[in-house]
Amino acid sequence: MELHAAAGGPVSAPIYASIDDDPSYEQYKNQVAPYLRSWESVIGHQRTGVYANSKTIDWAVRDGLGSYFWQHNWGSPKGFTHPAANLHQVEIDKRKVGGVGVDVNEILKPQFGQWA
Repeated sequence: MELHAAAGGPVSAPIYASIDDDPSYEQYKNQVAPYLRSWESVIGHQRTGVYANSKTIDWAVRDGLGSYFWQHNWGSPKGFTHPAANLHQVEIDKRKVGGVGVDVNEILKPQFGQWA
C-alpha cells in the first residue's frame, strides 16, 4: 500500500494480486482463494485485481473474488480470452526495449485499473 501511494496511486485504484502459475483446483481452494480473500480483507473487493490464467479467473469469478482480471496464458487454452478479463497478456519477452524483454498486453475493457 505504501509503494502504491508513493507512486501516486489513488486510494480507489485496484491493485492486482499475482497468481503467476497454473494451479490445480486443489491448489486454488487451499492456497489461491485464501490469498485472494486476504487481499480483499485489506484493500476491499472493489480494489482487488487478479492476475492469473483463464481457469483461475473462472474459479475466482465463481467464488466472487476480485473485481478486475488480467489474464496470462500459462495453462489457458490457446487463443482463449476469458470474458471477465480487463487485460490479456498476449506476448512475453519477444520484443526488447533498451535490451530488456517486454510483455505485450491487450486492453479489453475501458476500465482496467489505470491511473495518471
